[in-house]
Amino acid sequence: MTDRTEGQGADEGTGGTAASSGGRGGDRRGRERRKDDRRAPTPIWRKPWAYAIYGVIGALLVVLLLRDAGDDEAPVLADAGALSDSGTGQTYTIPDTPPGTVRDAYSVAEFEALIAEGDQAVGDVVRTEIFCGSINPVAVREYEGMNPGIAALADDEGRAAGAECRWSREARTADFLLLVPPVLAEAFAGAPEEELNFVRLRRVSANVEWLGRSEALALRYSGILREINPT
Repeated sequence: MTDRTEGQGADEGTGGTAASSGGRGGDRRGRERRKDDRRAPTPIWRKPWAYAIYGVIGALLVVLLLRDAGDDEAPVLADAGALSDSGTGQTYTIPDTPPGTVRDAYSVAEFEALIAEGDQAVGDVVRTEIFCGSINPVAVREYEGMNPGIAALADDEGRAAGAECRWSREARTADFLLLVPPVLAEAFAGAPEEELNFVRLRRVSANVEWLGRSEALALRYSGILREINPT
């Protein structure tokens, strides 16, 4: 009776030891699995400061692209004389400006004053400084009673040489269309350039015949270049 009890106790002790050993072995494997599941360190290119650098580089690229777009302006029409003969057979001749009749209009406020005067200001010659893009063909719509200067500058295909301009540095957009007679095209193209809002424009100090809002030019506020003044 005693031997059987001792044997059972030995068996139970052995089983308990094995179970205890098995438990410890299971814990070790669990710890090893947790070690294997740990993530690798974050790569340098995915660090927060790396994303900040990417943003700075992207902004610089946008600025450079905008500057390149401003430099790639349409070429000045070398053969602007081809737009000089009107389909009506007229030839544009720059009229003489009587002394003392030129008025100054340099600022945006003075530009708006010309607009406010309406037809009363049409035909006035103003002294100003405008910032213009390159010369390009501009569509002219012919109609009865149109300004004779515009009619004389238009060719057989209804085009005239013109440039989109900003009236002074204060203007944020091109708000004025300047018609350029062929005889002044070369002097216009040689005007000094200046960068405004990442766009290179010609700074033209000039006397301009004010045309107001012209129906022939799609109701654009416009004028004809009369003379380029020394800067």
